[in-house]
Amino acid sequence: MVYLGLVTLHVLAAVVWIGGMLFLGLVITPVLRGRPPGERAALLHIVGRRFLKIGWTALAILLVTGPTMWALLDFRLTPVLITKLVLVAVILMLSLLHDFSLGPRLVAEMQKGGEGSETPRLRRRVALLARLNTLCAIVVLILGLAFSRGL
Repeated sequence: MVYLGLVTLHVLAAVVWIGGMLFLGLVITPVLRGRPPGERAALLHIVGRRFLKIGWTALAILLVTGPTMWALLDFRLTPVLITKLVLVAVILMLSLLHDFSLGPRLVAEMQKGGEGSETPRLRRRVALLARLNTLCAIVVLILGLAFSRGL
């Protein structure tokens, strides 16, 4: 019963985290493209701060439930799990860089009211990090499913 609870929490946290990233990238960002820089910055700041709390909470749940489930499976290590763990480390590094460095710098540049020389470069980097992180998260999800099926 404990294992089922852990799996449920793990899957729900993954849904919240990946679903939130997809929503931001596929819904929020395209809607904001047509807005003036100041308005876009304000909305990105509000939405970003809110999702930051939710996203990092989901990541924390994943980081607790994953190893706990692994321990209950007698620490069985497979190539699929090793790949998943490496990608989780990449996701954490990309998330830290995106959420606490480049993302806030981009919002600050946009809040200045215009498109400074730094803004387009930061926007490309932030978008690339977000896309790469989302892709890694989807691959981790697939690897998790493969691992749970004994592959």
